[in-house]
Amino acid sequence: MGSLSDLMGRAWGALKDPLPRAEYILSQHGIEIAEADQLEDFDLISEIMEVREQLEDATTEEIEAIAEKNRGEIKKTCAEIESSIGEQDWQAAKSATIRLKYLEGIKTAASQYRPGA
Repeated sequence: MGSLSDLMGRAWGALKDPLPRAEYILSQHGIEIAEADQLEDFDLISEIMEVREQLEDATTEEIEAIAEKNRGEIKKTCAEIESSIGEQDWQAAKSATIRLKYLEGIKTAASQYRPGA
C-alpha cells in the first residue's frame, strides 16, 4: 500500500504545481516538452538574460523587486496556459509552458541569490 501512497503523493505534487501540471496535460495530448525545446520569443530571451545579469549585482531590495515582477509574469503566463488549454490551442499552450520554465528559473535564481555572495 506504501507504493500507492507514494504514487498519489507524486501525482498530487504534479497537479498542484503549474509547470508539471501543464506538462502533464500537454503530454496527454501527445505534446512533449523536451530539454532542447527553447523559447522562440527572442525579446523574452533577451529580457531573461538581462534579469539574470541584474541579479548578479542586485541589492536585497532589487532582488525582491525582480522577484515580484517575475511573480506577475508567472501569474500572467499561467493564465495564458489555462486559456490556451481551454481553447485546445496546444501549440500556444506549449510555447507558454516553455516560457513558464524560464520564468521558474528566474524565480529559483532570485530566491537563492544573496547579495555580496
